[in-house]
Amino acid sequence: MAAARNLRTALIFGGFISMVGAAFYPIYFRPLLRLEEYRE
Repeated sequence: MAAARNLRTALIFGGFISMVGAAFYPIYFRPLLRLEEYRE
């Protein structure tokens, strides 16, 4: 039973990290892309 509990916890934790990553990805990378455009 412990293994199943740990697996479920890992899936929930992974999903949470995925949502946070998806939320912050544009915030971090759009300014970098715009800096590249401003340099030209």
